[in-house]
Amino acid sequence: MKFKAGLIGVVTVCAVCVSAYAANPLNGCDLSQPIFGKAVKASDLQGKVIFFEYWGIWCPPCRASIPGLVQLQNQYGKTGKFQVISSHKGDANKAKVFCKNKRVNFPVYQNLVPKTAPFPRSFPRAYLFDYTGKLVAQGHPNSVKLKVAALVKAAPMPQLRAGGQPVNEILEGIQIEHCRVQAKMISLGKPLLPTMSALKKFAEIDDARGKEAGKLIKRIREWIEGRTAEAEKLIPTQPTIALETLNLLTPMLARMEQQERVLELRQPLHENKDLQKLLRYRREIQIHMEQLGDPDHSDSAKKALQAISMRLAPMLDFPDLPKNIAHETQSLIEQIDRAA
Repeated sequence: MKFKAGLIGVVTVCAVCVSAYAANPLNGCDLSQPIFGKAVKASDLQGKVIFFEYWGIWCPPCRASIPGLVQLQNQYGKTGKFQVISSHKGDANKAKVFCKNKRVNFPVYQNLVPKTAPFPRSFPRAYLFDYTGKLVAQGHPNSVKLKVAALVKAAPMPQLRAGGQPVNEILEGIQIEHCRVQAKMISLGKPLLPTMSALKKFAEIDDARGKEAGKLIKRIREWIEGRTAEAEKLIPTQPTIALETLNLLTPMLARMEQQERVLELRQPLHENKDLQKLLRYRREIQIHMEQLGDPDHSDSAKKALQAISMRLAPMLDFPDLPKNIAHETQSLIEQIDRAA
C-alpha cells in the first residue's frame, strides 16, 4: 500500500546502528516505550535473529500480516534466538486495541525508524537481520518470513553469562507451581546436580509436584545436550564463542556425567594461547560496537576498533595458526572494517 504525502516527515530516526559481530541492528534506538507489549533492551537483542516490520492500522495488508508475526514469535521466540519487533505508523490508540484483540506477543513501537531499516515507500515492509546484525532480507512479510527458520537454526544458542545471569530458557513455557526452590536455583545459574537430585526424588511420586519435576528434569537434560552440541558446532568457525559457552557450562555441570564431554571439548581450546588472546579481543570489540550507537562515545569507539583491527591482522600471518582461529580472526577484522 503506497503512502500519502507528508507521512515521512514525522517519523523518529534512531542514532546510527551498525552491523556487527553479535551486535543488534537497533543499537542507538530508544526501545524503552512501546505503544504495546513489553519493552526490550538492546542487550536483549544481542545475538538474535530480528524480524522488523513497518505497518499501519490504516493499511489492510498490514493488519492481515500481524497474525503471521504472532505465529513467528510463538514458534521461534522460545528458542531464545529470535525476536519480532514492529514499528507502527498511524493512530496509536487504534493500534493498541487491534494488538490486544490479536494477542500480539511482541513489542510495537510508534514511528521507530532504525538506520539499518530505512523508512519504506509502501507498507507493510519487513527487514530480517541474522544473529550478527547483518541485513539478509527485506520485502513483503510473507516472503521475508520464509527465511526465518534457516537463520534461527544457524544462530548460536544464547550465550550464558557470568555473574548469576538467569538461565531462563530452561524454564521457558513451564508453569512453576510446586518446584519453586529448584526453579530459582536454575534461574540463578547454580550447579545443576543438587537441583536434579531433588527433582528426581519429587518425580518418584505420581502427583502434581512429581509431574512438574519430571518436566524440569527432561528440560534440563535437553538444555545440557543442546548447549554442548551447539558449542561443538561452533568450534570450527567461532571458537571463542564455543570456549566461552564451555567455560560457563563447566561449573554448572560440576560432578555430573555430562561435564566430562564439556571438559573434553574445552581443554584444547582453553590451552590455546592464540585463542585466549582472540577471546579477549572479541570481548573488547563487543564493548566498542555497542558504544558506536552512543554519540558521546562513537568517535573513540571507532578509533579503538581500528586499533584492535591493526593488532588482529598480524595474527593471520602466524604459520601455525589453526584454521578455526584464522577464520574467526578474519571475520572480526571484516566486521570492524564495515562498522568503523
